[in-house]
Amino acid sequence: MEKDTQVKLASVGAFLATASAAAAKAAKGEGTSGTCQLGAFALPALKCIHVLTQIQQMMPTSWAGTMKHMSKAYGTGAAAPVFIRVKVKEALGFNASFTDPLLQMGGLSFSVLHSHLPPQSDPPGLARYAQMSSKFANEGTSYITKFYDASHDCRYDPDCKLGSASLDSCEASDTCTPADLRGYMSTGFPGRMWGTALGFEDLQMGRTFQSFKNGKTSELSAVHENVVASANGELEYLELTLSGLKARIENCDGKEPGSPGIDCAGPLHAANLAPAARGLPLYLSMPYFDNRLLVTSMEAQKAAAYHPANRVVISKCTGNSWCDDSSFGRHNTSLWVEPQSGVVFRAQVATQTNLRLGFMPSMLHPNINDTLVPIYWAAESVVAPERMLNVLIDIQGAPNKLDGFFLMCVLGGAVFLLCGCFGLSFIVYEWKCKTSPVKVVDI
Repeated sequence: MEKDTQVKLASVGAFLATASAAAAKAAKGEGTSGTCQLGAFALPALKCIHVLTQIQQMMPTSWAGTMKHMSKAYGTGAAAPVFIRVKVKEALGFNASFTDPLLQMGGLSFSVLHSHLPPQSDPPGLARYAQMSSKFANEGTSYITKFYDASHDCRYDPDCKLGSASLDSCEASDTCTPADLRGYMSTGFPGRMWGTALGFEDLQMGRTFQSFKNGKTSELSAVHENVVASANGELEYLELTLSGLKARIENCDGKEPGSPGIDCAGPLHAANLAPAARGLPLYLSMPYFDNRLLVTSMEAQKAAAYHPANRVVISKCTGNSWCDDSSFGRHNTSLWVEPQSGVVFRAQVATQTNLRLGFMPSMLHPNINDTLVPIYWAAESVVAPERMLNVLIDIQGAPNKLDGFFLMCVLGGAVFLLCGCFGLSFIVYEWKCKTSPVKVVDI
């Protein structure tokens, strides 16, 4: 008889919760003396269990009928989950989006890739901030200091309370540690500048850099030095790779003030995106959960719920050169940097977005294990043309060329000096010959 839909839903939810609790108590042999709540009525536990059993028996048929009805709008079969047919650019959000045909909710996309154009560009009035190296040294080289006008993000710490709609409107304290919204753009890094007074020592093996992209920070580490061949010679480079996802693993043992980090009890080597994804249990990880280069503290390893790769089976495609290439370089994150100038001339960034299932109790699906299920994998690659490599080779070899030019100048100067000395000697000799008296002797 209730006409208010919200009240109906609240009553159904209360019944399912209290009836499930009564059934669980009976299953443990703790008796059936309890009650459950159905609207304003308190029902005996046996009645609760009987009604709940009937509802569970009806669900498959009812759900199939619902899906069959919905399939007309979605263009899919009568099955769950529901799939919506969209174009690739609409799913990725590249200057396009899709609309849910049933809910008529528009502007939808995964929003994982960024086209830097509407609708994914920065909102009007909000911008990113960068610095000049003349004032901020190495943090002034391709370095972001703000995102959407915010210097940090308060949503990633349960102990932080937003004071306004701004992401950084919280007071940092011993318990509130907001996430940084700053780091290198990964398009350039502080160069060594051939060891001159203008150079930086950061770009060395083993050094770690904080990178930043589209609201998410991560860590890049210099792991390899090598050379790449070009038509004009060989170019030395330093390889940076993703070594950390900046997971929130502070205070995992609970011995410090405040709450443990949101990733303390999460899957290993996965960063929780829920605070920025409106609460959806989305996690960022490496493709195929290949974490061979990621590092983390022993505290996080002990606190992690599980290794996600142990709970899923990922079948890779076969039958062509792309699929059959199983090398780590196929799906890792790697930046090749010319160390003297800090210019990035080759980049590959690959990430995997996962949905976490089974970590919350479910009445409909009580036997689902806590698992990360990959739903989206994005890879971006940029390789500079050979003409750019030749320019970098010239830049890299500038000191040797300057040394050669200096040596040529020294040798040329020495030759000119010898010539000058010889010419001066000849002039002095001629002058003496003309000014000396001549003695005539008669024979």
